Amino acid sequence: MSIPDPPGLLALRHYVDAEVRKLGDRQTDLDDRLRAYGQSVQQLAGDVSRLVGSVEATTPFHWPDLERADPARAAERWAKLQSWIDNVLVDYQQITRELRPCWESHGAAVAVVTAAWLTWVAAYRTTKAQAWDAVRWQRDVPTVADELRTILGSCGRDRCILTLIRGGTR
Repeated sequence: MSIPDPPGLLALRHYVDAEVRKLGDRQTDLDDRLRAYGQSVQQLAGDVSRLVGSVEATTPFHWPDLERADPARAAERWAKLQSWIDNVLVDYQQITRELRPCWESHGAAVAVVTAAWLTWVAAYRTTKAQAWDAVRWQRDVPTVADELRTILGSCGRDRCILTLIRGGTR
């Protein structure tokens, strides 16, 4: 034997069930929005990191100062410079044919190669790069080659003028 529902109780039950379904739908919608916001925050964090990295990557620096102040950072930057030489500069034979095995021993050559690297990064790897920056880089290639030829011109593939001046061998 069932007890009859008081008047209006069935209608109230249907109303409550409908409201619970609406709350469930809202919860799903809120979960989706929260997930999308989380992805947006991650993307923004990546953008900020790239922007900060771009600014840092193109900020001129002096190797001896950096090596004294932060040897780990200097090593990290040196690895990036070497990677750039191996992967990008290698295509610019006008420059690479002027590099001698001893170029790293010549502070002026290191400064020229570093400046070329920073200029290339500014032209091709920053969010604020303009088309003109790439043109400027291309126009600077002969100048970089000339500078290296001047600095390293007395060095050969198997001898370094600095070593000869200092009385050693290389």
